[in-house]
Amino acid sequence: MPKYSIINSNFWGSHQKTAFSFLPQTLEYLNAGGRVSNASYLGAKLLKIYPSIEIKDGLLVAGKKYRGSFKKAALHFVEDFLKQDQLDLTSLKLVETVGLDPDTKAAIENLLKEQGIQPGEWLQAGAVITCHGGPGAFGISAIKK
Repeated sequence: MPKYSIINSNFWGSHQKTAFSFLPQTLEYLNAGGRVSNASYLGAKLLKIYPSIEIKDGLLVAGKKYRGSFKKAALHFVEDFLKQDQLDLTSLKLVETVGLDPDTKAAIENLLKEQGIQPGEWLQAGAVITCHGGPGAFGISAIKK
């Protein structure tokens, strides 16, 4: 069996067991890439709306929208992520792109500690998340039981 077949079968078997979402701090990069219209971009910027992006079945799809400051939106985003059924919270990973505010990171870590979850180390986002989320994006991931 060719190596790519083994990798492909492992990926398609495991992607359904992974929950991953991220919250872009700006829609500028999604707008530049043609994924968000100019009207949506301007509306979100004016109203301080931050849409979450989820990976479902290997595809990036729009999730819930959050309003307010990015820090406030990020905290609500984490709370909603933790409400998902059957997550193995010991596998929880936090992901950031360059430019995430240290105060936001600290607030997220404190929220997790209040929930009895050890935050662990932060991971640097890869190219796909960075290209779509831009600077200051935040992501969270866990394995489903």
